[in-house]
Amino acid sequence: MTIKEKLIQKINALEKQENLLNETYNYLSYLESQEEDDVFRKAYENSLKKVWDNTEDDIYNQFVK
Repeated sequence: MTIKEKLIQKINALEKQENLLNETYNYLSYLESQEEDDVFRKAYENSLKKVWDNTEDDIYNQFVK
């Protein structure tokens, strides 16, 4: 095997490693965005619950008073 062939082989191996690293990075970014979505979803649900609880209290107070 010539030096040129060895270099080409090495370059191909490095390109495969780069592709794997890029795929890993993309997957980790995806997971991170899912975690953020979950945090925002939970905050939204808590916010809706507070609004609903306050609305229930307001309705109850209107009829009790």
